[in-house]
Amino acid sequence: MGAADAIAFPVLAGSAVTQFFGFGYAQLGEIVTGWREKRAGKSRPIEILPIPEELAPVAEPLVIREEVLSVRFAELEALQERLKGYRGQELDGSDPALRQALADLRSALEEVFEAELSFRGEHRAKAAVYVNQNVEDLHGRAIAMRIGSAGAAADAQVEQRIGTVHEGGEATGLQIDRLG
Repeated sequence: MGAADAIAFPVLAGSAVTQFFGFGYAQLGEIVTGWREKRAGKSRPIEILPIPEELAPVAEPLVIREEVLSVRFAELEALQERLKGYRGQELDGSDPALRQALADLRSALEEVFEAELSFRGEHRAKAAVYVNQNVEDLHGRAIAMRIGSAGAAADAQVEQRIGTVHEGGEATGLQIDRLG
């Protein structure tokens, strides 16, 4: 859950910023609380909150990806702590620190749900090829994407998260044998 690109996050009007923050912060809180309770042996489903009107409709029902929570929980807690300072504040959508925080929040929720959360009318560039590889313990070699040859205009995105690389282990995000 690396830092998302704040520049790619739209500058939003006050009500849209407030609605997205309200939804995102509440949903993150529900995810963090629900996962803590699950780890403590309390069994209850993590509630998925209604999507605010400012976001484009999502094609499939949202589902919590528990494999993401098990690997990224500490980062989600840290993000929740970072966002706490914005609660109850008047939010300025042009504030760079807030835009970075909202971009990180959106990125985290998109990873947990494995769904795109775009604003109505927002056009986000997508990579032609996208690979998301998560490995908890790496003992051998892991290559997220290997391509024999690609043109100079090739478009690919690799997200690779490795927990522990053990002795002799090797992680490669993208390997292109011939480019251009």
